[in-house]
Amino acid sequence: DNENMHMKNVEIYQNERYMPLGGWSSNNLMLTDRNTYSTADGSTGWSTLSEANDALLSRGWSWDNPENRGESQWNVDISSDCTDSEGWTYSVDFSSLNDTEKGSAVKGMMHFVRRRRMYRSKYLDVSLICNMDNLTCDFCDSQEIDRLATLFLEKLCSASIAKHPRMISDLKINTLKNSFIDILGFKEDIQMYSFESLSNDLDKYVDDCKNALSMASSALSSGNPNEQINKRISEISQVYFPLEERRQLAKVLIQKRDSVFSYHCDQKNCGHHCPFAYEHCPHIDCPVIYSRKWSNQHDQECPQKIIECERHCERHVMRRLMKNHLMDECVLRPVECSFASLGCESHLLQKDLKDHMECCQSDHLELTLKRILEQQGIISQLYHRMTEQETRGASLQQELRRMEGMIAAGALALKASETRHEGALQDQIAKVEQRCVKRTSDLQAKVHSETVALTKSIREVAATQKK
Repeated sequence: DNENMHMKNVEIYQNERYMPLGGWSSNNLMLTDRNTYSTADGSTGWSTLSEANDALLSRGWSWDNPENRGESQWNVDISSDCTDSEGWTYSVDFSSLNDTEKGSAVKGMMHFVRRRRMYRSKYLDVSLICNMDNLTCDFCDSQEIDRLATLFLEKLCSASIAKHPRMISDLKINTLKNSFIDILGFKEDIQMYSFESLSNDLDKYVDDCKNALSMASSALSSGNPNEQINKRISEISQVYFPLEERRQLAKVLIQKRDSVFSYHCDQKNCGHHCPFAYEHCPHIDCPVIYSRKWSNQHDQECPQKIIECERHCERHVMRRLMKNHLMDECVLRPVECSFASLGCESHLLQKDLKDHMECCQSDHLELTLKRILEQQGIISQLYHRMTEQETRGASLQQELRRMEGMIAAGALALKASETRHEGALQDQIAKVEQRCVKRTSDLQAKVHSETVALTKSIREVAATQKK
């Protein structure tokens, strides 16, 4: 197989509208409808297949299969239950055609739009990016390729969020990827490779992608930024920027710019004797592929490698299961005697536990009897204390009843005293009222006599004045 070749299927939808006199045609599409060809959600569209073909290819991709140079063709999908024999799906309008509403395979009276899915294969061919004739080494350092592939994904995701914070499509990502490839400098004759310098250049590219709309959207977004980044990374890595493409770009970049041959060799057609030749990990179920120069390092780290127990118990287990083995399975792991809580202080290994239990039965029985006697002593003390508490409780009950009797007697005495004081107070009030009445009567008599005398005096004065 051509290792520079990677195939990916792309899809578009052909859209048409029905007119009573004109029938089905893309010419009947209204201004608010999707274009003749569009993405599944209609966010991006093209008037002709030629425009779609150009937009759906980013640099390094071709419709031609590098193996046979035959051009792939658009195919109509008729596999769905919601399509007719020509692949058309019918509906009331385009907005109703989504993941939950698939449309109908038969035209109804109210169906005025239809679409059909078309798919085609495109192929990754890195020879389209730069001239491969002068490149050496059939392989490159696997660790550096993985590091670059991760960097490419992170920076492209950051650029896509900065440029298109809400929604992405093939067209949007392809535009970013083309600019991204220009930053990597495949066309330039740069004889120097530095991961840090490349990372700084890509950071500047991400900053250049930021605009007022993206910054406003980020400020207004209520979601977690890390969740947004992780979601975008998952989407781009699976659909728009697959690992194989990133690895191929990283490989060509190293071949192009690593002039000191730190991450690839200086031989053409070097073959599998090259120190950077790829090897599959020989251990069961380990999917890692690494350069030969890293085989010893990976062998020391591979979680699937079966290794001898660290305690040399003669068992061999996978490295990733060693921790569980040492804790739960190893016969040389330190354990406590089952009678440790009763006072057995023996330090044992798991393999010696059975013999210890058999040979120390008398000692364990003695410890058990000793503990039973201790427990009996404690029970006796607790019983004695319980008896004392019961006795004290009974005396407190008697004292409580005596206090209740005293309180009742005091209440009666208080009530009698209140009654006596109330009677005496009533008598005093009556006496005061009598004195007040008598005093009032005396004052009224005195006022009357003085009034009579004053009247008599007035009459005498008047008579005197008359005379």
